[in-house]
Amino acid sequence: MKKYIYLAGFAAAVIAIFALSQAIGVVIFSLVSSTVLVVYSILQGGPFLDFSTVTRLVDQYILVGIMLGCLLSLPLYWLFFQVRNTCLEKKTGLLEYSRLNRAPFFQLAAGLLAGVSIYLIIIGIIEIFELRQHFPKHDEILEPVILQPGFLISLLGVGVIIPLVEELALRGLIFNRMREDLPITTALLLQAMVFSLLHLNPLQAGYAFIGGLLLGLAYLWTGSLLIPVIMHISWNSASVFLSYFSTLEPNILNMIAFILAGSAILALSMCYLKISSKKETVSFYQGA
Repeated sequence: MKKYIYLAGFAAAVIAIFALSQAIGVVIFSLVSSTVLVVYSILQGGPFLDFSTVTRLVDQYILVGIMLGCLLSLPLYWLFFQVRNTCLEKKTGLLEYSRLNRAPFFQLAAGLLAGVSIYLIIIGIIEIFELRQHFPKHDEILEPVILQPGFLISLLGVGVIIPLVEELALRGLIFNRMREDLPITTALLLQAMVFSLLHLNPLQAGYAFIGGLLLGLAYLWTGSLLIPVIMHISWNSASVFLSYFSTLEPNILNMIAFILAGSAILALSMCYLKISSKKETVSFYQGA
């Protein structure tokens, strides 16, 4: 029982750091940006910006605060791991424990294709079954984050920084820790469930669970956190690119093509990751 309490405490600490750092990042960004906007309006001799105008401008670029929080979580995770090592008399570094190591080029390419295919399948299913109408909060939450800040900020934040930190937290730390005390199938399901619950609406949580399983399998099979990182980055980046540049009509034929093409690419990519991984590369670090 004690080991499960320690496991729950470890997972709770990782999630708490993730949530707290994002909250701090958003607060810092809001305070700094609102102060800059007010000072700028005064220096320009223009009309003093009212509270609603400042709030609207800050909300438009709130993704910057989330990005800042994600970056802030990295040294916090390092500090957390140093404290953990001191308490348990361990010497394993954060990157070694999470296995953020190099991977073969073709595995990276397979991971990239798998991530894009996941998004194609998701968007196809959402459009065919008109799930946006049943889950309106999905677009209300995601569209402002992706579309309001501009393409480059969205690509950097949603496409790169957020998935990198999420993979370090979910697969590199929580899944690895679960792997030490739980059967692998249980650990795989639980880490996907945690990944799902971190998202803010039922529709996103639903496909995040499936995505979490695939990301966990890729990590398990290859033994390198870099593969799910690439998968997650390409998944999110595909979402950003299509949100800004796609002119394709979301009719049923196009969406069926998305699902069929995505399913074929995903199956081939995951199969390649499975068969190309050597047995010695999938054994996780033990006794860390």
